[in-house]
Amino acid sequence: MAEKEQYAVLKYIKEKILKDFPDASLINENNKTVNLKIADSKIRLKQSFDLSGTFPIIYTDDIDNVLHVNEYIETLHNIHEGTEGNENLYTSLKTGSILINGASTDLIFILKNVTKGFLEVTGKKYEVSAVVEVNPENALLQLKLGEYEFDVLVENDQFLVILTPDYDENTPTSIQKEINNDALNIQLEVTAIHKSV
Repeated sequence: MAEKEQYAVLKYIKEKILKDFPDASLINENNKTVNLKIADSKIRLKQSFDLSGTFPIIYTDDIDNVLHVNEYIETLHNIHEGTEGNENLYTSLKTGSILINGASTDLIFILKNVTKGFLEVTGKKYEVSAVVEVNPENALLQLKLGEYEFDVLVENDQFLVILTPDYDENTPTSIQKEINNDALNIQLEVTAIHKSV
């Protein structure tokens, strides 16, 4: 019985990572899954499809965040570039999704800019504690302003980025208002960067 051929999108991404990381090696693979090793870290790529069966989704498990550390997210985000000569592959890469540890590459860029926005607010010292929950298009950040801890839900909507702060009952209204104003300004800035009208 002949083995099934590996999905073209998965094969292309596997070959790109192996080429771009000199210390990368293939552990094992089949038509749907690839296990790679980069230095001492393991990365698992698995291809599936959306509910319609049309658009490919690559699920990437990168526990050590090797792809983040090496600023490789942008390469994966623009993975279709350079494949224009192969129309089927180009279309599949352009319309498909790559999820890294549960987050889309779009959301990863948005989170970087939201975090940067809070850290750069003039005259205030925000601290980003953690990214608590991640789904493909939204994440929950834990932040702190002075002694007050709060969460911000970051949603990657089709047309805008939405930031929704959430506080505990001990946070004074004046602090909530301050954080809401900063969150709104950051929301507008990040939306302008990531969403074209």
